[in-house]
Amino acid sequence: MAITGAIFDCDGTLLDSMAMWRNATKRLLALYGVTLTPQIFEAIEPLALDETCEYIHTHFHGGTSGEDVMNTFADIVQDGYIRCPGPIAGIVTLLEDLRAHGVKMAVASSTSQGNLNFALEHFGLMKYFEKTFSTGGSIRSKEYPDIWMLAQEFLGTDPNSTWVFEDTPFGVREGRRAGLHTVCLFDPRMQRDFSTCASYADFMISHYSELSYERLNAWNAPVPPMSDRAESNTATHIAECDNVYHALIVGGSPEKPTRSCVTQLAREADLIIACDGGADVLYDAQITPDIFCGDSDSVSEAAATWAHEHAAQSIDLPVEKDMTDLACAIEQARAKAQAAHKTLHLTLCAVSGGRPDHALGVIGLLSTASHYCPRVVENTFEMRVLDSRGRQHWQFTKDDIGRTVSVLALSSATTLSESGFHWNINHEQLGFLNDRGVSNVVDTPYAEVTVHSGRAVVYKLL
Repeated sequence: MAITGAIFDCDGTLLDSMAMWRNATKRLLALYGVTLTPQIFEAIEPLALDETCEYIHTHFHGGTSGEDVMNTFADIVQDGYIRCPGPIAGIVTLLEDLRAHGVKMAVASSTSQGNLNFALEHFGLMKYFEKTFSTGGSIRSKEYPDIWMLAQEFLGTDPNSTWVFEDTPFGVREGRRAGLHTVCLFDPRMQRDFSTCASYADFMISHYSELSYERLNAWNAPVPPMSDRAESNTATHIAECDNVYHALIVGGSPEKPTRSCVTQLAREADLIIACDGGADVLYDAQITPDIFCGDSDSVSEAAATWAHEHAAQSIDLPVEKDMTDLACAIEQARAKAQAAHKTLHLTLCAVSGGRPDHALGVIGLLSTASHYCPRVVENTFEMRVLDSRGRQHWQFTKDDIGRTVSVLALSSATTLSESGFHWNINHEQLGFLNDRGVSNVVDTPYAEVTVHSGRAVVYKLL
């Protein structure tokens, strides 16, 4: 369904002002002899401004009343807005794009109405919005869906074609609870939990260049109920679901896969993504990607031109960003699988050679994406992440007899079993990166590694 409405959070979503809010809160608390801690910031971040000030008055005896604290805070915040960097990179381009296509827009924020309108006017953003809404009074905090529902009702748009843009887990969650589609602008500097944000977001982005009216307009999946979203993260749903969407992501590792290897992987895929230098691999094999994404810092000019011309979708990422090209590619795969109402299974190649820090980063990234049953296939090995949320077993065949298999725990308390190997273990607990599972050998057909709890990475040498 075509996008007809967009509701934006302000701080951290429209304006690069989250650092300002931390500093302003520090300044306010310092007036009352209190030091801002992560626990205090976490407690007050979802609250409306009047609730925040009442919290400070009640817990720290600040001011003569919550209203007195709010008056002081309002002056500090207004000064902070004047000094903050301004609009988030790329947001003006997206707002112009949406406005040009007749999308009705509003702002929903925890910032007080006076400070909110001042900031939007100061940075020239007010002209894009039909109305601004602030939590407080009869509108509960963003730990509830009230403000999103109110803004959507004002716009008069269909919930299935109305999108919420947020940067906080609770904001994205309550936008979903309001029955609206959601975009999460993920900023790792804020130390948000990626998996929590992703569980409620239709799109996870790190930069607005990843979005456009066309991309939002092409989204045809209905808003899933909250119960369905929770169910999609269960092991039963993922491990036993036959409705699988196979995505292949090809990276730009200096150690290129053979043409036969990448061709076979492509045949098995429902979606092929060229991740920056991965376009060179596909260009050489003459395999057209469905999506080309990256910042073009590792792809050749010829392959980049070819990929832009032939891929159904190109996503040009900035070099300066807080998310790797590979993380963006995984997010594109997740979005496509969700739109197809299927369970995502990830395969990656050309992502492990070259720099050792990159290889470790890939393991870390796939560890957080273990519910997508990820595997890496290279010329000399295949690697899988096993986890009770996704793929829990890896069963080998008679063709694997004599091959070396290594298992390394990716959590502090991983319990696993290995059967059919030269050395077998039964429900043994391994510590993080413990070397006890290194260099085992497949002895029998149907040898198997099973992770009972925790998470492990398993390598089969080819």
